[in-house]
Amino acid sequence: MAHLRRVVVLAFVCLVSPPAAAFSNLFVFGDSIVDAGNTHDLAIAFGVTDPTPAASGYFDGRFTNGLNPADVLSLSITGANSSPTRSPPIPPCTAFRQGC
Repeated sequence: MAHLRRVVVLAFVCLVSPPAAAFSNLFVFGDSIVDAGNTHDLAIAFGVTDPTPAASGYFDGRFTNGLNPADVLSLSITGANSSPTRSPPIPPCTAFRQGC
């Protein structure tokens, strides 16, 4: 009887599922399959001429004219287009002792 009770409790615990967690960010670390380039952003951040100006059919300095796998994953999870990071350039570090 005790064995049957354990089996029933275990089956109930296995069938009850927690609510799905909501995602707020998607971070993708990868190689050239998901890296669409960022020379345009770097050129704007440093105020220099873009070494690779956008060609016809390409946009915002990305070296792809379509969605990459990270974009498709973002669309399937959130239903919205992913946006690349737009981090400002990091100032040079001179105080290594402080861990800048």
